[in-house]
Amino acid sequence: MSSTRMNKTVSFNLTDELDIKMLEHAEKLNPISNKKRNFSKYVKKLIEEDIRREKFEGSGGTFNFEKTSKESPVDDRPDAYTMEAMGSFL
Repeated sequence: MSSTRMNKTVSFNLTDELDIKMLEHAEKLNPISNKKRNFSKYVKKLIEEDIRREKFEGSGGTFNFEKTSKESPVDDRPDAYTMEAMGSFL
């Protein structure tokens, strides 16, 4: 039976200061539910935000007005942190 899911591993170097900070951030508690983040869901939301951000950024990280002339540069959708915090209410 084949799986419909693909797992990707994220590793953190526990001797690297930046990796330690990223791991601690990823594992911090949800301020509303006081539970650990769902790591997989958190990473997926970050990737989704990155994809949406690419719609509004041109090369070199600058806003490309021509590319988004029919789209609003303002995104009313909540970010991953807000979605996670509100998850306990939904």
